[in-house]
Amino acid sequence: MKARMHNARPLVAMALAGALGLTLSGCGGSEKSSATPPAAVGSPVSSGSAQSPVSSGSAQSPASSGSAQSPASTVSVPAGGQTAPGAASPSQPSPPASSAPTGGSSSGQAEAVACSTHDLDVSLTPGEGAGAGSLFPYLVLTNSSSATCTVRGYPGVSFVGYGNGTQLGAAGLRVDLASLQTVTLSPGQSSHSKLRIARAENFPADTCSPVAADGLRVYPPEQTAALYAPSDEFTACADESVKLIMVGPMEPGAA
Repeated sequence: MKARMHNARPLVAMALAGALGLTLSGCGGSEKSSATPPAAVGSPVSSGSAQSPVSSGSAQSPASSGSAQSPASTVSVPAGGQTAPGAASPSQPSPPASSAPTGGSSSGQAEAVACSTHDLDVSLTPGEGAGAGSLFPYLVLTNSSSATCTVRGYPGVSFVGYGNGTQLGAAGLRVDLASLQTVTLSPGQSSHSKLRIARAENFPADTCSPVAADGLRVYPPEQTAALYAPSDEFTACADESVKLIMVGPMEPGAA
């Protein structure tokens, strides 16, 4: 019995030693596992939770792209002509708003252009009547367009006949009955030229070669297209050496 107990003691000692070893290894494992979390905590410090709020989170994000500096960038927007809420626009008025009246004023003062033939109607009035072997009608040009235009200088005037617009005799001669002036014609307004037309009967027939005229061909000042003023009151001289028509410059009104 004693011998068995004596032999069992080494076995018990070995069992205790094994149990102790297991206990120690368990303690050692516990220490390693507890050492691991600091390493895990340390890794977020370098790239994660501890520093990320500083680089892109709540502390600095307003300064880089958020609410702290956005009002400053908004203030610069009204300087480009836009309106932004909260911007100091009264101190920086929009350039287009200040320049608009200037454009409107300049367009209102633009010069009227010369009246074209298509802008005008022509007519003949008795003018100053007749006397001393001549007639003194007025040649009237009226602005029939919807825009203001001007006339200046002398119209071109000649007799036409034979029912086909053929010019009869010489064109009218210009005479300086008044100083030249630019006449501005609003729609419906008129300008006139004083004519002096000598009677063909005052000239020898063989010199004049008289022909009944159908009217007058009229070129408005500075125009190359003609108007036609019909009239059966005139006798023309077919011979161009006889000058029957004298033409004055354009004057204001139909007179």
